[in-house]
Parts: sequence; structure tokens; C-alpha cells
Amino acid sequence: MMVVTRRSTPEGRWNGRIRLMEKNLDLPLRVKKPQIWAVWNDLFHEDVSDEFLDRAFGVMLACKIFNNIPNHVFLILTKRPERMQKYFSIPPVELLKRWSFAADGITRTDDPDVLFNELVYSATCRDWDENGRNSGGSEYKPWGYIDSLWPLPNVWFGVTAENQEQADKRIPILLQIQAAVRFVSVEPMLGPVDLTDLQIPYEVDPRGFNFNALTENDDDHYYNHHAKLDWVICGGESGPNARPMQQEWARSLRDQCVAAGVPFFLKQMDVAGKLVKMPELDGQRWAQWPEATS
Repeated sequence: MMVVTRRSTPEGRWNGRIRLMEKNLDLPLRVKKPQIWAVWNDLFHEDVSDEFLDRAFGVMLACKIFNNIPNHVFLILTKRPERMQKYFSIPPVELLKRWSFAADGITRTDDPDVLFNELVYSATCRDWDENGRNSGGSEYKPWGYIDSLWPLPNVWFGVTAENQEQADKRIPILLQIQAAVRFVSVEPMLGPVDLTDLQIPYEVDPRGFNFNALTENDDDHYYNHHAKLDWVICGGESGPNARPMQQEWARSLRDQCVAAGVPFFLKQMDVAGKLVKMPELDGQRWAQWPEATS
């Protein structure tokens, strides 16, 4: 789902500018087979407006609301968790309202007289069961029942952390954001990364405590109850000037995940001087995924 692209110079280098692909926003609504939509070009770049974000998330919301849309899953990866955190600091009900109105011009309901925002409004008025009935006799409360929509079960949030410095910086911010699934992409892996001993950011706690990002019950650290990562992706760099990744770095990260029961996905790695997609590590391919939530 290429909704943000990076503009390049004639030599193929990024010129620091981006382009918003408005025409692609409704593509998931037109695809009738379940898909994984990887939004890898940074949706939270500073040049992407909040209005565009509202429209993009409005489409993801529509994929949850419409009965005839399959269970698409959206993977949102960013290097800018601060921007993501700021955007999601808005109360959930207000964001859902913004998304529903922003998607009005993109989505089409079965009834031309019913707008998409009216469908979302109706979905939150009562605690509807899976058959669309009010079997529990819930009280009528506009925007009072959002548990099935918040956090959006078909949207997974992740950060890139190519080394320990960026893991310490970005992952603690990610874990403060509500999400159905949180993941980290250690790609390209440029050094060893220990997810079991991350530093608490100074602005969160100036005392400098550490924590294990792979478990919610962290008895070895001061912060022993917190959100955790649900998935770890790892991979070496590609291209003619690729910086090397040592297998021992990937092995250590794999072992951390296995010990915590967190799915581990080894995407690519240099093997005998050749970049191999989905390689074996210690005689096994590691292509684990978290359980779908949508």
C-alpha cells in the first residue's frame, strides 16, 4: 500500500522530499482477497499532514467496518514514533470521528443515502454482538462502545531500530501507544541489539531505569509491568555498499525472542558472501508471525 513515496534525484538518491499517493488510498477497499498491507514508507514523516493521516486511517477503519471487506492487516512502520505518539495522544473517540468523516469521500456504503461516518456512529451506539444484535441489552450511548474499534485490530504499529541506540530511543515510545500489535524491525541490523535491557527515556523517568521490552511482567527490573513487543523482524542490509550483519547478532536476538515466547522473523542475511532471503539460522527458517487480531 504505497501511500507515501520518496522522491529521488536523477542519480537515484532521495532528495528529502515525499509524494502522497492519494489515488492509492482506497485500494484496500477494492481488493477482495485478504492481504497484508505493509506501509513501509514512513506515514509519520513530518511532511505528511494530519489530514492525510486521517484519510489513511479512515480507510483502515472502513476495512474493519464493512462486512464485505476481507480481513486485511496493515503494518505501519516508522522511524518517527514521536510523531506517531503525538497523533495518537488525541482521545480515541475524537480520532474515530475524524477518521470516519475523512473517509466519507473515499468510501462507498451499500446505501447511497448513508454516509460512512453514519455507519461508524451506529456501530458505537450499542454493544452489538457478532450477529449485529443488541443481545446484551446495552443502553443507547452514541460513541459509547468503541472496544471493537479501538485500538483498530487490523492495524499493527512498528518502529525501525537498526542498532541499540535507536532501540533505546524508539521502542519505549512505541510501547506507550495503544495498538493491537506492536513490533520492531531490526533491519538493516547494524549492531547487536538487546531488547531485554532497554533504557527508559529520560523524559519518562530521569532516574534511568531499564526494562525488558519482550515481556509484560519484568521482575528483573524496576518497571516490572508494562506493554511489550509482540513481534521482532530482523534482517541484513542489501545493496552494493551493504554494511555487514554478523550472524551472532541475529542469533542473540532470536534467542531473546525464543526465551520470551515472542515471534521472530529473519528476513534476510548474508550467507557465505551472498544475501539470502528467508535463510536458515542454526538449521531452521524463522518466519514466525503474531496471531492476527482482526
